[in-house]
Amino acid sequence: MATEQPLFKVGTLKAAADLSAKQYRCLKVTADETLNIATAAGENIFGVLQDKPLAGAPCEMMCIGITKLVIGAGGLAAGAIWETAADGSGITVAAAKVGLGTVIKGGAAGELATVSIGFAQGATIP
Repeated sequence: MATEQPLFKVGTLKAAADLSAKQYRCLKVTADETLNIATAAGENIFGVLQDKPLAGAPCEMMCIGITKLVIGAGGLAAGAIWETAADGSGITVAAAKVGLGTVIKGGAAGELATVSIGFAQGATIP
């Protein structure tokens, strides 16, 4: 079972769209105090969505800690470094990119992983 250990959550920024079906996906800042789902593999994110906000509602987002994350194509293995996919899910980091955290509990695409977030990996993957 996927688990969480929040260290830093933000709950004051607004959803740019209906995110009620996007819980546990990666979010990026899209305008002043506004968040939406990440739309490009490996893009810079601000956190992982923790709730199911409608457009204009505040989003609860995990920035630092241990969070659940929807697993993207190819699955995730424990110990792997992860990045965001084009749909906001988590995938294994591609070569020459910096990861967003470490997979603690992996699984297959569509399942929930347990991952660290906000702990920069410090080096690119060769």
